[in-house]
Order: sequence, then C-alpha cells, then structure tokens
Amino acid sequence: MRRKTTGKVKPGAGFRGCARFGAPFLALCLLLNIYPDVAAAAADPALRQNIMAHAGSVTGVDISPDGSLIVSGGSDGRVGIWKVADGSKLHTLGEYRQVGDVSFSPDGQRVIAAATDSAKNEVLHIWDYQAEKVRVELEGHSQKINAVAYSPNGKMIASGSDDNTLKTWYAGNGRDIHTFEDKKNDVLALSWSPDSGRLAGGLSWNGNIQIWDIGWDKLERTLSGHRDWVQAVLFSPDGRKFISGSRDGSIRIWDTGSGKETGMAQESWWGGINDLAISGDGAYLAGATEANSVVVWYADSGRTLAVLAGHSAPVKGVAFSADGRTIVSGGADGAIKIWTAPGFGTPEALFNLAARHDKGAGRIKQDKAEAFKWYLKSATAEFPRAMTRVGEMFDSGEGTAVNRQEAVKWLTAAAARDDIDAMYLLGDIYAAGRGVTTDPDKAAALWARAAEKGHPKARLRLGKTIEALDIKTVDSNSLTWLEKAAGNGDVKAMYDLALIYGGGAAEVDKDIVLAGRWFTEAAKLGHSDAQYKLGKIHAAGTGVNKSWKEAAFWWSKAAAQGQVDALYHLGVSYLEGKGVKQDDREAARLLKQAAAKGNYAAKYRLALLYYTGRGVGRDYSRAVKLWQETAGAGDAMAKFFLGHAYETGSGVQRDSGLAGKYYKDAAGQGNPYAEQARKP
Repeated sequence: MRRKTTGKVKPGAGFRGCARFGAPFLALCLLLNIYPDVAAAAADPALRQNIMAHAGSVTGVDISPDGSLIVSGGSDGRVGIWKVADGSKLHTLGEYRQVGDVSFSPDGQRVIAAATDSAKNEVLHIWDYQAEKVRVELEGHSQKINAVAYSPNGKMIASGSDDNTLKTWYAGNGRDIHTFEDKKNDVLALSWSPDSGRLAGGLSWNGNIQIWDIGWDKLERTLSGHRDWVQAVLFSPDGRKFISGSRDGSIRIWDTGSGKETGMAQESWWGGINDLAISGDGAYLAGATEANSVVVWYADSGRTLAVLAGHSAPVKGVAFSADGRTIVSGGADGAIKIWTAPGFGTPEALFNLAARHDKGAGRIKQDKAEAFKWYLKSATAEFPRAMTRVGEMFDSGEGTAVNRQEAVKWLTAAAARDDIDAMYLLGDIYAAGRGVTTDPDKAAALWARAAEKGHPKARLRLGKTIEALDIKTVDSNSLTWLEKAAGNGDVKAMYDLALIYGGGAAEVDKDIVLAGRWFTEAAKLGHSDAQYKLGKIHAAGTGVNKSWKEAAFWWSKAAAQGQVDALYHLGVSYLEGKGVKQDDREAARLLKQAAAKGNYAAKYRLALLYYTGRGVGRDYSRAVKLWQETAGAGDAMAKFFLGHAYETGSGVQRDSGLAGKYYKDAAGQGNPYAEQARKP
C-alpha cells in the first residue's frame, strides 16, 4: 500500500565551523560564541503518543486489524512492534541493513517485512512476531523492495521493487505466483482491491498507475495524470474508488469501473505525498506529506479536514485503525506518532476541530458550515462551549440558516450548565427581543450571573469598573470606558490600552504608536510590566527609534521591582554590553535573581557562565545542576551540554552512557549540535 523513502535533516550551516573539530570542541565553541534561548513547540491536542522509534527514518507503519498494535520498519534495519495504548515496545525483529516496508496479515498473527539483509540480498520475511521467529522467507527481487502487502483474503502477498517488477506470492508457503513487469519503471507503491482480485502499482518515471487482473495475470488498465512518481495508491473499502498520491504533491481520485478521474486535491504547502491511508468506512483519507504533517481529507472530495503537525521531518508512512478512530504516522525524524483521528475523541476534541474551521487556523481555511457541523456534534454530546457556539450561530446565521428558536434552546441549555458566554448572549437576545418577547429584567439577571462569574462584557453592560475587564474581549464600546479611566490616571487602564493597541484585542485595530504612548504613561507611573514591555519596544525599535540604552533604562526600573523578565533581559544586556557597559559580574547577579524566580532562560544562561567562569567562579557542578533543571523542562541545548559534561567529566563523573543518552535526547528534538556530536 505504501512506499517509504529515507531522509535526513541537514544541520544548520551556522555551526559547521564548530562541528568540524568534534564533539568536545563543538561544545566549547558553542559556549564561547552563542547563547541560544529556550524555545518550545506546542503539541497538537490530537497527539496521544510520541515514540522515538528508530535511529533513522521510519520507512513503514501499519496497525493490526484489532487496532491494538503497530508494526514499524526503519532505515536502521529494525522492525518494531508497539502497543497503541501506551506506545510501549513489545518486540524488535531482525538485524537488516534496512527495512523498506512492513505490513500485518489480515488475521493479525503475522508481520511481513521487506528488507535488505546483511548480505545485501532483497528478501521478504514473514514473521511470527510473538515468537520473534521468521516462518517463511521469500526471495526473487533483485533490487530494493519498496512496498509489500497481504491480500485482504490473506492468501497472497504482493511486493513492488526497484527492479521494475510487482510480484505475487502464496502467503502460506512463500511460493512465487506471478511477476508483473514494466521495463522502464520502478514499482513504488501497491494496493489490493477489497476482493483480492486486482492489484494496483504506482510507478516512478512516467507517473502512471497500472491495475492488474490477478485471476487472468494481465494488465487491465493504466491510469495517467500525475506529473511525477506515484508514491501511494489504494482502493477504497468498497472498491468503487481508487486514490493515488504523487511526489508532484497531488491526490487524485478515480472511478474504478471507468478509470476516469473524479477529483483532485493539491496544495503547494504540503509538498509531495509519500503515503496514503483510508478509514474503514471510506469517509476519510490521511496523507503522509513532505511538509512534516499528516493531512486528513474527505475521501469523496479531497477537501481538507485537519492537519496533524508534530513531526520534525517529512512523514514517510501513515495508517488508519480499522475503526477509523486512530491514525499512526512515521517520519524521517525516527518518530512514530499516535493520533486521535479528527471527528473522534472527546466532545472537547470535536469542539477544537470545529474552532479551527470556524476561524481558520494554520493550514485550515475558514469554513463556517464545516465548523457548525462539528460544533453541533460536540453540542449534542452536551459540551457547554459547543452548545453556546451553536446557539450563537443559529442566532447570527453563520454556517447555518438563522433559527431564533434553536438559538434560544441551545443557549438556555448552555447557561443552565453555567457557561458564562451563553448567559451573556442569551441576555443580549432577551434585551433585543430576537425570537423571544423583550424582557430587560431577564436580560439583566443573566448578565448579573455572568458578571458574578467573571464575564467582562457582562460587567461592562452592568456598569462595572474597568478593573474587571478582560482585554481580549474589548470592543469599541469598551474603549470609551478604558480611555476615560486612563485619562483620569488609572495606571491599569493605561496598561490595558497599551496591550489592546499592541494587538491584544481582536476587535480593535492595531496601533503601535498608541500602544507605545500608553506603555510609556504606565511605565512613568511605576507599572513594572509596562516598564518591561517599554524596554522590549525600544530594543526592537517598534514604533520608536531603536535604542538599547533606553531599553536597559526601563528594564532596570522593572528589575528593581523584581519583574522576572526584566531581570533576565537586563542581565543579558550586561553580558553583551548592549545599552550598558559590559559587566559579567552584574550580568551574573541579575541572572541569579531571575533564575531564583524560576526563569528557565536565565538558568540556562547562568549555567553557561558557571561553565566558562564569566562573572562567577568557574563551577562545573553548578552549571550541570542548572542544565539538569532546564533539560527537565525540555530544553534541547541544555541536554546537549549535559551530554558534553558527561562526555568530558566536567562537574560530574565521566559517563559515556549518560553522555550518549543526553545527545540522543537532544538529537531527537532536532538539535543539530547533538546530532553532530553523535557522529563517530
């Protein structure tokens, strides 16, 4: 069903001058020349498990028919069996040079691996994975085997190879049945029809797809349309459709009976398609892309449903569980990721999916009708926030026809579950008399309940003070209250206005000049967060002349009040001599204060000072302790330097095993320095 290719992430050019001297010199070079800050990537809420599975690219993944196990193959020559429930490893199979593809048998009792063995022979091994024994060996291909799969009836196996052939075999004894050959093209991908009567192969150079009649051993049809290698092919579960994916970045949908193309999906951002999988009901299609993401489409139209982002390198393999609730992906980063398929999971997950389509998020285009569909499914499962949004959309006509009665029904149900947005919106409906008899008293009672629970707009409607305002929900009416309070000297209102004009409120146009003005006014009155923000503005030159001197001035004001971010940035200013006279001791003093308040970036930098003896006495042990804290928070650079410490015995007893572990962990997070340090 799939074709997997190996890939490597190229390290950044900026460290090559350091890297050429080896791991110890690489670490020292980094210590003396760079001070990278901690950066963390947000995890996709659909991600259930992340497994660092292979020391190299994952080349193939499959899920067992009962959905409990995963089989993976890698360029490291290993086949792994993993539990879907918790990502734990059950078995390691084989010691190959590389593995090209893997597949479960239809009964889930066997695994077949396409691999290059230690003697550089191309083999197919049928494994009894529970006993960790090869039961049948199939030989016949002369070049790399790209794809392998059992027939749905379990009686046959098919394999596609760079030797221009697609072969079929008896699954029971491994005997060769037939060889289908195209003299000009490698076979990169294959798929069985649901009745096991036909076999499709995706070809390389001409970008065609060949469909073979297994019973008559003849070519039935050739499908043309792709402009590059066809790296993924599959039949729909009912056999009526055929879907293909190419290195040209396109997904094409074909009618199996006529061979005519019925649809195509293509976006430039996702790059080439390396693999495809389809849910058991044929509704959803998942694609492994060159854009480090799994894209999920509607299989009937190719319309994008979701983007599952998290791999740090191209995704090479993808598989659906039989019930369609789980997606597994394998990447060139060596990781296997287990995802909850879009449209499943908790009511909150359904709500999150709806919200992405509602506003448009990342690669998902705004689609109010699609959003309403998933909000309604979440609301039916009694998720209050979804009930509220459904009521709001019925009231406004976003994504559905206006229906005031339905709006009141859903908002009333959400308000009964203490959703404060529902209380506020329902109050607005009763105040305006939309679909109900106008009732100002009921509207006021609803707003009072919402205001009591912290709803900012309800507080404004009831005449509450600006202290209760949440700036994220400020509208043009709220600005009047804020500006009046700020004009009367309210420092909190000044700061809130600065944040709002700086882009902190969706309904207010961004104005960096006004934002700077209000930050300045609040900073002059001693607001420490405003002083810190004003320092950032001067450091970046946002709406003002760039001035490190001004930045350091305001950071010093905020730092004097203990503002942790200001302590950190002022410390860095003294370290680098920006806006102040360079002073390692003062830098260390400030970074110590920020680190004591829990600032991980400060801990990281302070560790570098202890390691190099800048501004403090050289103390490898303290440096190691600080790096252990930041490494515990997920900082890849801290892990790299811990690896260096254990490799060289700096501050800790030399331990090559721990050094390797830290280098591996950092490399697994995409750290190029650790990747270089691991090379012999």
